[in-house]
Amino acid sequence: MLSKGINLNLKIGRSDFSKAIGFSIAGWTLSILLAKAMTALIGPLVLLVCSIATIVFSIKGLNKIFSTSLFNAEGSFYMALPLSEREIVMSKVLAGSIYMLLISLVALAASLVMVLFFDVDVTDIGVEVLKEYLNADVPPMQIGILMGLLPLKMLLQQVFFCTFAFTVLLSFHLIKPDKLAVPAWLVIYGINFAITTGAEFLCKTLLKNGFNSLLLEGLTDGFYIVVIAGLFTYCVKALNSKFNM
Repeated sequence: MLSKGINLNLKIGRSDFSKAIGFSIAGWTLSILLAKAMTALIGPLVLLVCSIATIVFSIKGLNKIFSTSLFNAEGSFYMALPLSEREIVMSKVLAGSIYMLLISLVALAASLVMVLFFDVDVTDIGVEVLKEYLNADVPPMQIGILMGLLPLKMLLQQVFFCTFAFTVLLSFHLIKPDKLAVPAWLVIYGINFAITTGAEFLCKTLLKNGFNSLLLEGLTDGFYIVVIAGLFTYCVKALNSKFNM
């Protein structure tokens, strides 16, 4: 039933995420083409506008997956499906993570295209992870391993983000079951930004001080996994208490 739950949630968010992914592809494609045409100012502006549209439609899609399908009129129907609370949380988090990963992969693919076909230096296109590895004199073999694991790292980060987003939306609804989407998403993005920025700063500092890059990667991934497990457990219990009162 878990796979059916994931497919159902993918359908719930498909409309908005199709637009989000479309805007992301359009933004990066136009940015690359305009950069080649030497219109230096227009390219970043187009990418910024498309990125904002991508974020807006991503939020709308995640809100449908995590909130609307549970707490609006269709919530009772959804909870009547033969899915346990654990399967509901897992299917929603995985569906949201898949969509968010696709958007992240578009940006990664665009960066690779710029490096491979437009003679752009990899350190000039915002690949911060690779920049830090190079600046910290990480051995080439370790860099290769870490970059090969980058898609899995990106997936783990999206699972963390989606689990955290579901936790916040569920908590807001339990506290005050009104339309609190805007403040909830401000909290989600604000705290997520603080956590990711703090983690990046700590990793940069440790790398500069000679900390082993592979060990550091394992520790940061372990941190994400522990937090995800805690948030997941909370969501399951909160969902169970809401619909089995």
